[in-house]
Amino acid sequence: FVCDALDLLQAVGWESCHVFGCSFGGCVGLLLAMQHPGVVRSLCVVCAHAGVPGGGESPLAPLDRLSVEARVRRMVELADTRRDQAWFNSAQGAGLLAFAIRAESEVCSEVGYLEGRAWGFEARKDYDMTSGLAQLAHVPADVLVLAARFDGLISVEEAWRLFDGVTWGTASHHRQPGPVPTCLALPAGPAPPAC
Repeated sequence: FVCDALDLLQAVGWESCHVFGCSFGGCVGLLLAMQHPGVVRSLCVVCAHAGVPGGGESPLAPLDRLSVEARVRRMVELADTRRDQAWFNSAQGAGLLAFAIRAESEVCSEVGYLEGRAWGFEARKDYDMTSGLAQLAHVPADVLVLAARFDGLISVEEAWRLFDGVTWGTASHHRQPGPVPTCLALPAGPAPPAC
């Protein structure tokens, strides 16, 4: 996926860019910053983590073995851990679940979708940057790490481990209370200009 990002930059004629990555895209952004530090001007990582020491199967991989209905329900649960049985029984929950099942059923029939999904799970297998985060000290970019409080896949604690593992710049953080996502900021360079 890092090679794909580099190919895209080359295709549009950019030498560097600001990188925003959500979930696995955040993991790809971290790898891009580690492997090609001059390419990344700034990095925003949302609901991502540094991996599990020693790697292992993606927590999403078991979902691939479920029926469409069971997989979609579990994905909806993981997207927001506040979604309990009462929520699924509500008109909003039942409507969202029915819509998501229809959409997943349609996309599963598209040529190459299942193979692409399997490829994505394979790319996540053995993802472990925990021991290599110090390499990011050489990245001349500001980094923002965002974690959603109710994310069922990437906990705020995992985002803090990512934050703590990054050793460059003057680390600062902000925990925002309430239902909004927890924000962790790590400025590595000079402060941005005032608006």
